Amino acid sequence: MSNVKLIKEQLLQQIVEVCRFLLPRGYNDGTNWRVGSVKGEPGNSLSVCLIGDHKGLWRDWAGSDEDHGDILNLWMKVRGLPFLDAVEESEIWLESHAPYLPAPLFPDEIPEAEKPTYFPSRMPRDLSNMWFEGLNFLDNNPGIQYALDESRGWPEGTTEALCRMEQIACIHFNGRPHWAFRVVYPTAIGTVTVGFHARPIEQLPGEKTPWFYRPNQKQDGAGIPCVPFVLEGGVEEVSGLIVITEGQWDAVTFA
Repeated sequence: MSNVKLIKEQLLQQIVEVCRFLLPRGYNDGTNWRVGSVKGEPGNSLSVCLIGDHKGLWRDWAGSDEDHGDILNLWMKVRGLPFLDAVEESEIWLESHAPYLPAPLFPDEIPEAEKPTYFPSRMPRDLSNMWFEGLNFLDNNPGIQYALDESRGWPEGTTEALCRMEQIACIHFNGRPHWAFRVVYPTAIGTVTVGFHARPIEQLPGEKTPWFYRPNQKQDGAGIPCVPFVLEGGVEEVSGLIVITEGQWDAVTFA
């Protein structure tokens, strides 16, 4: 059981990230992660302690006597898994959420000259904080959501839905608000957010506002893959139609 103990310790070291993965519609009140229940709906009945000696312990104060436990027990409840499966899945999650380090995109046997740019296994902490702050900012500002729907000709509620799915955020970079789309990398139990694609919401007079990626090689020491996974895994074999658009805006509008 020493392996289980180690996994629990590693989960506690990333307790906020674990809560964001398991219960993404919850929020951090500074001491606890709060959400409606293990089903993940918004609310504050269920709390997960984020600090101190009780870090990782949780309870649903409106639930049954069984709705409490430690971080692995929460993983079991939310994911609907027996104990050993929860241990295995959380271990896979930890491997894909290792501390930020450049990692090769392809195996070592590929000749050095043919290897692509390195990518981070997850975002650096400052960018991760910027992303989640941008999600919360957009989620709490329905006027901005409505303005984006109007400007893009999307049905009302589109931006809200994208924000709830953690696909789009309004981040603040260099003191200016930016639209940002999520960039993900596939893992065995889902996708990992490895960066975002952003540009300023408003243009200054005479300014060109191209999209940019973060992290990138110049500012962060490592870049992120842009396209290699679009057709990975045989999507062309299971999809009846593949549409290639110029950018994310056009893809959402088409959908």
